[in-house]
Amino acid sequence: MAASTYLSERGKTWMGTGFAMIATLGVLIRMWMLYLDGSFIVETELPLHLCRVLGIAAPLVMYYRNRNLLGVMYFLILAGTLQANITPDVDGAFPSMQYITYWMMHSALIVLPFYAIYVYNLRITWQDLKRSFLYINIYFVLISLFNWVTGSNYFYTFNKPVSATLLDYFGPWPYYLIVTYVIGCILLLLLYLPWYLKAQKSTQSRSA
Repeated sequence: MAASTYLSERGKTWMGTGFAMIATLGVLIRMWMLYLDGSFIVETELPLHLCRVLGIAAPLVMYYRNRNLLGVMYFLILAGTLQANITPDVDGAFPSMQYITYWMMHSALIVLPFYAIYVYNLRITWQDLKRSFLYINIYFVLISLFNWVTGSNYFYTFNKPVSATLLDYFGPWPYYLIVTYVIGCILLLLLYLPWYLKAQKSTQSRSA
């Protein structure tokens, strides 16, 4: 990646933060436009879906280059946001603002783990996997409690999205949650596998 070669450390940070800000703007512009046309609904439009949480947090993580949070972001974006790019839950067609802001957020997020790896020189460890697993479980419990109290459905803990997604193949509630949880654990392990193999190869080379 050219940024790792031609930019200063400060330049690398600002470029990474700039990519992250695209996702943040996607979240904020969507909320603002819905507010202006009177269709903003607290039960569905707060930035509490996982991708929107990541979109809000991403600029700070990329700017401060927090090692632990960069590792968590790697797993959560590639295991979660990638699926949102493959089977998008878009409530509008191009060139609607909902469509544009959806792709601003989700496409920009996908760039960040690769940027952190190739430009920030992030290296994923077993601790990153454990930390990500802990954070996503805490998030799931807290957002489920919030949904139960408010009648909302963030992170789709009580109902599937209206548009077609992979969840449609996993059965009704609560079975799709169980299947998704298992698949999520497998994805986390698969995302760690290349780093595990690389570490094993490095260890073998040093001991040879």
